[in-house]
Amino acid sequence: MNLTGADIAIILTVFLVMILIAIVFSIIVQLFKVGTSFSMLDWVRQPEREVHAAADSTVGFTKKYAWPIVGLSILQGIFLFLWTLLLIVPGIIKAYAYSQTYYVYKDMLAQTSAGDPKPRLSDAITRSRQLMVGHKWELFVLQLSFIGWTILSALTFGIGQLWLVPYQYGTYANYYDNLVETAA
Repeated sequence: MNLTGADIAIILTVFLVMILIAIVFSIIVQLFKVGTSFSMLDWVRQPEREVHAAADSTVGFTKKYAWPIVGLSILQGIFLFLWTLLLIVPGIIKAYAYSQTYYVYKDMLAQTSAGDPKPRLSDAITRSRQLMVGHKWELFVLQLSFIGWTILSALTFGIGQLWLVPYQYGTYANYYDNLVETAA
């Protein structure tokens, strides 16, 4: 098998394009996930609020949230990568410590007055870490409680996800809201 320089260039180009597509796709998915989480947090705090599934899940794409969500994702990814370099376990522990970052940023942004600078992304990560002191195992058990529903959803070829995902996001939003209330 003889590869020429042009063949290697084509392979590398295809590889880089595939990586770029994967990154863009993951950013879009993350914006949808965080937007849905934000709308579920709003619903937990205001149960009389009407939920619009399509419109509420796109909140992450708004000018107010889009770039900060991307920045938080990148910053969290860098921190988690560095912690994981130590060993796998510290990376997992820090993933739980940083798990509330998006909710914290949403609350920090809501408390910021018009004209004031936006909150720093690192402050949201730090506050999430502070909130999760002593609560990481609790969140792990909460996530573990969904394993049966996830298996059942897989048996329905993903149709069960239509009910499971909003239930999970609502539960996690309620968990964060309770976490903030107990910390105050």
